[in-house]
Amino acid sequence: MRLSGAQALVKTLVALGVRRVFGIPGAQNLELFDVFLDEDVEVVLSTHEASAAFMADATARLTGRPGVLAVVPGPGLTNTFTGIAEAFQDSIPVVLIAAGIREELPFRYQLHEIPQLDAVRPLAKGVYPLRNVEEIPRLVAEAYRKAASGEPGPVVIELPSDLAMDRAALEIAPGPAPEPPAPSPGEVRRIVEILQGARRAGIYVGQGTFGATRELAELAEILQAPVATTISGRGAIPDDHPLAVGFGFGPSGHPAAQMAFARCDAVLAVGCKFSEVGTGSYGLKQPGRLVHVDANPDVADRNYPADVFVAADAAKTLAALSTELGGYRALPDQEMLAGIEAEKKKVGEEAISHACKESQVSPDRFFALLRKAAARDAILAVDSGNHMFWALSHFPVYGPRTFLAPVDYQSMGYGTPAMVAAAIEHPGRQVLGVVGDGCFLMTGSEIVTAARNDLPVALFVFNDGGLGIIGQIQRKMYQRMSSVRLTNPDYEKLAAAYGMEYARIGSDVEIEEKLSQILPARRPTLVNVLVSYDHPTRYFVGTTKANLRHFGAARVLGMALRAVKRRFFPAPTKPPRVT
Repeated sequence: MRLSGAQALVKTLVALGVRRVFGIPGAQNLELFDVFLDEDVEVVLSTHEASAAFMADATARLTGRPGVLAVVPGPGLTNTFTGIAEAFQDSIPVVLIAAGIREELPFRYQLHEIPQLDAVRPLAKGVYPLRNVEEIPRLVAEAYRKAASGEPGPVVIELPSDLAMDRAALEIAPGPAPEPPAPSPGEVRRIVEILQGARRAGIYVGQGTFGATRELAELAEILQAPVATTISGRGAIPDDHPLAVGFGFGPSGHPAAQMAFARCDAVLAVGCKFSEVGTGSYGLKQPGRLVHVDANPDVADRNYPADVFVAADAAKTLAALSTELGGYRALPDQEMLAGIEAEKKKVGEEAISHACKESQVSPDRFFALLRKAAARDAILAVDSGNHMFWALSHFPVYGPRTFLAPVDYQSMGYGTPAMVAAAIEHPGRQVLGVVGDGCFLMTGSEIVTAARNDLPVALFVFNDGGLGIIGQIQRKMYQRMSSVRLTNPDYEKLAAAYGMEYARIGSDVEIEEKLSQILPARRPTLVNVLVSYDHPTRYFVGTTKANLRHFGAARVLGMALRAVKRRFFPAPTKPPRVT
């Protein structure tokens, strides 16, 4: 059949399973958006292209399949860069369809013209410029599969606006996806030798294991191994599993993880790359021998050298290890299991019993009570900042793809669009968002999208009037703060303007009652939480210690002397210049 370039692209996406696209139409992608209607592809209109990228990212995290967005060239594409970079750093499969300028015109300085593919290339796994209609089905299928294969990541497809209208006779037949790689029998035997030879093995997993949760739990129970996760990997094993020890296992991690992994002399790391944020600024200390399994061979020995590295699929590797172990069963370490249970209980009790404030909300108490009020399978979207690290400690996660967070790139503005995408993807599920007030000022306009689609979401804005975690660092290191105070909107009037419900939580004693009124949200609801960061998160303390080690003694001494001088001999504060 004869198809236009736009039809060929959209029909190929549909054949690959795509049913939803995020983005904003413009002059150069009108053909594409017109074809979306013909092919019954749902288009979610965002308020900004950065938000569209975050939504596509969140959809991919929720489903395990590439999220798709479509934008105009030039500003449309460059506005996505933060979201695309987050997907790139966090290993999230995203397909970005960028319109291109008209190739047939001999003129330059066209509308939105820049060398956009050169600009985006460092942020993508692959860039696919389409230049004739006949090649579109093959290249689009190749791009989609590249985004999802190996270590996932974003890809960019450029469709020039004139090519979108050109026609050719072609068929749409993407064919089957390639099988992910499996470990060799020799690699499996080497890993098993290390695991069986250990006094106690621990397992450390990232989001690369989300397709292997059954295999992970089976292997952990065979080995009686404690399981810690990265931030992105939360939910790979339910936090209430007896062997689950929470996030990390270094100084910034959960106390249960620190206690359990101190007993381990071998670690099996699967589907993770030991990034700075994930390791608490590289604060993890390698206990004994390390086996590292990841789909991307490039991560081997980058930060933590492995005794054995295997580039293979997580599910196939974990299943092969259980098979190779046969009838082997490690004896349970009853003292360790009791310690894990005690540490998890202690952390929960500490959060609930935190001293109540008369006119402010404790973030640890809030998250503990939010977890109590929320459905077990609720999806929580958070943003970059203090609240994300409070959630790590005090909002247990019970399943994969239910905790959405910007991790390795730490993009502010992620949470609100991610919450919206989650509610669209899972209309029957409870969806919650918690963002800082600084993050809300960046992409909070996406509450318009929640209101327009009448999504039953609850967005909690942690309102401390500033950039909380940055202010904490400034107070600690510099003994003064700069450019962190915010002027926030009247959230009640803002909610009314957008046709949303509004609630306010102003103290610890109000949390439980207000949550019972807010949840389950039946309409889009904006909640103003008057939070106080009067004490640091465990993650903040752990990463601070790790960073001080990285700085070196001379630099730490210099910073300490400056802090002491400023504390006891403060200089007069100058008002900021306003230009």
